[in-house]
Amino acid sequence: MGSSLDTPTPGEPSPGASTTVAWFAPAVLAATCGGLGRAAFAPGTFGAALGVAVAVMLGRLDLPFAAEAAAIVREVVNEHSRIIFNGNGYSAEWKQEAARRGLPNFRTTPEALDQLVAPKNLAMFAKYGVLSEREMRSRYEIYTERYCKDINAEGQAALQIAKTMILPAAY
Repeated sequence: MGSSLDTPTPGEPSPGASTTVAWFAPAVLAATCGGLGRAAFAPGTFGAALGVAVAVMLGRLDLPFAAEAAAIVREVVNEHSRIIFNGNGYSAEWKQEAARRGLPNFRTTPEALDQLVAPKNLAMFAKYGVLSEREMRSRYEIYTERYCKDINAEGQAALQIAKTMILPAAY
């Protein structure tokens, strides 16, 4: 397939594709959108592998490694099915399901951001040489500042709308 910068128009095959797989085919959408809803995989990694494997399984791509790709994706999905939830992540059902699976369910952005600097996570990132503690704390501060600024901007916009559109209409 072409690079991620190649964007076909609807109904056209993906640039550089060996067969005619439309960009909106389910497998390609799965690859583009990250695959499996609330699965803990980054879009473009697991999702891309899943998309290729689904396309291969559906007979829409003829690749030399088709059987291997399908087997790998099948294995990964089976190994990680504990974290895959294809329902509504905002529902009470998800809260119960997350608790049943023993998964954390952070309901707010600040709760989730705090996990960046949790001691066990800092240790893991440092152990594998991904990010140092200083780098993680830096990211935490940047993400927290961005969140605060976004919330402030949304609040200011809501206040401006109330002052200029809602209250004048009430009088």
